[in-house]
Amino acid sequence: MPTRTANADAPVFSWTEASADWAGLVPERLDGWWDRLAENNTTSIFVMRDDRIVFERFAEGFDRHRPHYTASLAKALVGGMSLLFAVNDGLMAFDDPAWRFVPEWKSDPAKSKITVRHLATHTSGLSDASVPGCKHTEEPGWKGEFWQRNQVPEDPFSLARDEAPVLFEPGTSYHYSNPGIAMLGYCVTRALQASSSRDIRTLLKERLMEPLEVPEAEWKCGYGEIFDVDGLPLVPTWGGGNYSVRATAAIIRLLMRKGAWGRDNLVSANVVEDALTNAGLAPCFHGYAWWVNRDGRGKKRFPDLPEDAFGGFGAEFQVGLGIPSLGLIIVRNGGNPALPVARSRRSGVSAPDRTLERLIFSPALGCLRVCKPAYPRSRLITGVRWDPICRVKRLATGGAIRDGSDNWPCTWADDGHIYTAYGDGNGFAPYTPNKLGMGFARITGGPERFVPANVRSNAENTSYGPNDRKASGLLSVDGTLYLLARNDNKAGRFSRIGWSVDRARTFQWCDWSFEELGHPTFINFGRDYTGARDEFAYIWSHDDPSAYDCADHFVLARVPKDRIRDRSAYEFFVRLRGKSPVWAPEADKRGPVFESAGLCMRSSVSYNAGLGRYILWQGLRQAGGIDARFRGGCAIFEAPEPWGPWRSVYFTDSWDIGPGELGCFPTKWMSRDGRTMYLVCSSDDHFTVRKMTLK
Repeated sequence: MPTRTANADAPVFSWTEASADWAGLVPERLDGWWDRLAENNTTSIFVMRDDRIVFERFAEGFDRHRPHYTASLAKALVGGMSLLFAVNDGLMAFDDPAWRFVPEWKSDPAKSKITVRHLATHTSGLSDASVPGCKHTEEPGWKGEFWQRNQVPEDPFSLARDEAPVLFEPGTSYHYSNPGIAMLGYCVTRALQASSSRDIRTLLKERLMEPLEVPEAEWKCGYGEIFDVDGLPLVPTWGGGNYSVRATAAIIRLLMRKGAWGRDNLVSANVVEDALTNAGLAPCFHGYAWWVNRDGRGKKRFPDLPEDAFGGFGAEFQVGLGIPSLGLIIVRNGGNPALPVARSRRSGVSAPDRTLERLIFSPALGCLRVCKPAYPRSRLITGVRWDPICRVKRLATGGAIRDGSDNWPCTWADDGHIYTAYGDGNGFAPYTPNKLGMGFARITGGPERFVPANVRSNAENTSYGPNDRKASGLLSVDGTLYLLARNDNKAGRFSRIGWSVDRARTFQWCDWSFEELGHPTFINFGRDYTGARDEFAYIWSHDDPSAYDCADHFVLARVPKDRIRDRSAYEFFVRLRGKSPVWAPEADKRGPVFESAGLCMRSSVSYNAGLGRYILWQGLRQAGGIDARFRGGCAIFEAPEPWGPWRSVYFTDSWDIGPGELGCFPTKWMSRDGRTMYLVCSSDDHFTVRKMTLK
């Protein structure tokens, strides 16, 4: 089928190089990343951003043109791409029953329920041919024979078709299956018999690699073999690929551009979008033969990566990764890393996923220099001036033998004082005898001369990190102090509301939790909620159930201020209709109220009455494991309403002090004209106060 014109004015793509600085990457970090990669059996790393090659390093004997084995990355490069062309050409559909192409399955009670979608997403139930702990050559029975690639009838396709059992009802669970991808190739090949390209290798050559101008010397697929099964020329799709980094990057670029290459559409944009969207079956992280970063329930596989990340992976960490929102393509080839297996703070995370995060994903994002805010500059606030570091106040240091304390959300209570909460420390002097996972304090006076005092509470705990509740938001309304506490499941997830009528000495807890929100906070107004825009209390949160994972946007909820304890009274922001917000009681209908790909996690919102603006503080923790207490950035935005429109006031990915775990602007410490504010943050694990003057 001939290509279709996408854009007659589109430039012809060429492989152009640019500096790391041009691409918003830090050269020194890239060099350090390569040093670590090289120590861990990496032969090639190739990075593109915004259609420019910005970083590449190779072990001796390798370059951007030399093919490297892909292992299971071939499932995406070969199986996935051939499927897209067959669907694009109308030869098959994702929801076709597999028996349409495999007649032997039509009368089988289990296999007759398998669809093309199931095969492409590892949800078919077909058994894998791998046995944990066994080498392929040592696996018993049909599983060992599958890897030997014998001739018919002991060939891998016949074995996948006739011998591989179905382990569960198709579509109800996830089970990685090499025979399943073999049968995907079988179905595609049967569909191709109605076209001019009768086998997958010919299809990819004519429809993909030649239009991409990838020379034949830079790619090979299917172990170089074809199996003739019942007249079908079958090319292995589960492995056996050899691609140069440039060949892999070209395919990922095509998908990032929704099938467009120069002036032509090689694949329909709709088909590409379907392929890179979670297939919506059993909980898994798959589009159609390509891995995607969100399952059907909104959970991320790799929290540091933006939602739109996609790619393919192969044994020994062959990686092809695309991140459209960042314009970023990364290809890694090599052998098994020498990294020791590390534990993850997230339950259910596999050792390979931990290695991908530690060796490739987090360090790669850590090389990014955040070069611009998510929203345009404010017209109301044209600049900011921070007090110099020498004038920054730091308290709650913990003394000479104790660690400091972090978090410090604040609210202005009815008695005129600020109430705050801290984590993982001993609070203010005189310090608590035991280090607390969550503790409370009262701040008396103004920002230049204030007196802090610990408040002992029944809500204290002595568990650290994600292992018990920590305060993420405080709000005083009509004399009652409300607390939003994260880590409600004692494993870093969910949040719960507590309340105190005696100013933090004793708390009671709601009998329900927010399982959708991992780090929510209240929007604060004036003293004891005076000056609020209406009779609602507002909750702001990044859209993730974990307090420790980044999201691509923030969400907003509201509740009548006299029903904060009543879960049925909450409404979630869905979208704007014109300038008016649309609300829904169902949490799963929530929509983004502020978007910033991969950067949304810790935040606070305070209303500046002098300016008539909502002030958002956003922590910009650097990726790659950088400790936000000592390094990282922050952003400040303003808006006339909690739902926007948002505009940027201040933005840096490298502040002159660490932003800490959390920051907020106490409304008590804002000047009458709104032009002077004081930021409270947990820089260096202290109660840190820094003056900011707005221009």
